[in-house]
Amino acid sequence: LILVAGILFGLKYFSVGQNVGDFPVVDFSKSGEGTSEPIDYEVVEVVRGLFVPWSIVFTSDNRILVSERSGAIRVVENGKLLDKPLISFSVSSEAEDGLMGIELDPDYEENKLLYACYSYEKGGGLANRVVQIVDDGASASVQKVVIEDFPAAQVHAGCRIKFGPEGKLYITVGDAREKTLAQDLDSLAGKILRLNSDGSIPTDNPFYPSPIYSYGHRNPQGIDWDKNGVLYQTEHGPSTFDGPPGGDEVNKIEAGKNYGWPVVSHDKSKEGMADPLLVYTPAVAPASALVYSGKFIPQFAGDLFFGGLRGEGLYRVSLKGGSAENLGKVNGVDFGRIRDVVEAPNGEIYFTTSNRDGRGTVQDGDDKLYKIVQKRKKAGFVIYTNGTRRDFSDQRYHNLSEKVYIESTNPNQIIFTGDTTWGEFFETLPMKLTKECLTTGTGQEFCTGASGKLAFYLDGVLKENVLDMEIKDGGVLLVSFGPENNPAIEKQVEDSLGIF
Repeated sequence: LILVAGILFGLKYFSVGQNVGDFPVVDFSKSGEGTSEPIDYEVVEVVRGLFVPWSIVFTSDNRILVSERSGAIRVVENGKLLDKPLISFSVSSEAEDGLMGIELDPDYEENKLLYACYSYEKGGGLANRVVQIVDDGASASVQKVVIEDFPAAQVHAGCRIKFGPEGKLYITVGDAREKTLAQDLDSLAGKILRLNSDGSIPTDNPFYPSPIYSYGHRNPQGIDWDKNGVLYQTEHGPSTFDGPPGGDEVNKIEAGKNYGWPVVSHDKSKEGMADPLLVYTPAVAPASALVYSGKFIPQFAGDLFFGGLRGEGLYRVSLKGGSAENLGKVNGVDFGRIRDVVEAPNGEIYFTTSNRDGRGTVQDGDDKLYKIVQKRKKAGFVIYTNGTRRDFSDQRYHNLSEKVYIESTNPNQIIFTGDTTWGEFFETLPMKLTKECLTTGTGQEFCTGASGKLAFYLDGVLKENVLDMEIKDGGVLLVSFGPENNPAIEKQVEDSLGIF
């Protein structure tokens, strides 16, 4: 029997880089609502070759949809960008307009519906439209128009769409460069809208029968909810032509409230108008919003993340105690303009660059999709057979009748123990492979960090029909059946894996 375990977990402490604006620099080990023990991380490229990716959704653990502003919804499957788009739209895409927000229906698993928001030409001008789409896997088709002909322009187009925790569809709408319309409740410009998924208007909307949920916005492009159902929003401030530059905002959104634009901005206040939680001057151009669950990086639980376009970074905001504290840029995210940020089903944080939007410095392979993951480190396992401790070099080959005991070098962490032989262990313990971990029948995970294969060898012959799997992103757990101390098989295994 051959047993080789290469298991990488790896760690690097978060820290905050220099903040853009008059905000303190805060150490990234400062925790959110989660644990005070920082979880170390690394930033990993997922795919490259996208064109101005605007919005990300996960349809499953291993399938991602990404909207490109030029009109296509691209598919990333098992870590690879497919050549064929899921669907393409005819859009106006001259500046900030185009295909923007996409979102899954709350019942996507059953109905396979998703939604897209895009700009189109109408009567010599521009308008926005939200459509409902049926995802057939290899392709998609439009099932119905949810809402259309609401204000758009080449800039300040809004078009972020998300379902709230109560199952209603929220749509951000920019002021379309007509700033006075943001205060006009007869116009949808400069608003956040709230609809049922079929386009009808909820009767509990604050201005029913209007779809308007809040107003007085300039160009909101990020919305998300915390675990208590509180809605947070990020919004672009003035850009010289319509006010003093800067004044980007983080807001807590409540039904029916007026958020001031263009009457007030920056640090100005007026009775009857809601003040922002945070103001960023100079501008960072917040393009998204994610209130993070803490599932994968516990110390960030409840924190708000957003992509900074002009600020060129991924920003973090603490929302503890109902207030907001700017914690600056995420260290290690130095890829130019950052747009969307979302949480994957497993709790990893994904984000996109936006360097091909005409305002950034294009880097090799742009635009790209990245993720923030826990960095793995070598775990140092100790293996005993028949009571004798062995290292990996002399443990590769031994008899199937020997009894096995495996423990971690981490104190008190037992990996496997029992009065059983290697042969019994592998005959009775089924295994399956997920994206990065091998899971045994008892639920024990062997996680890895470099590429390799998991295979069974029997009498020196590779049995692919028994077990031959790709372990993505690292390490190896190799179990091979063969004659004891057979250098030929050892050489064959080393050549095939190349990572010993």
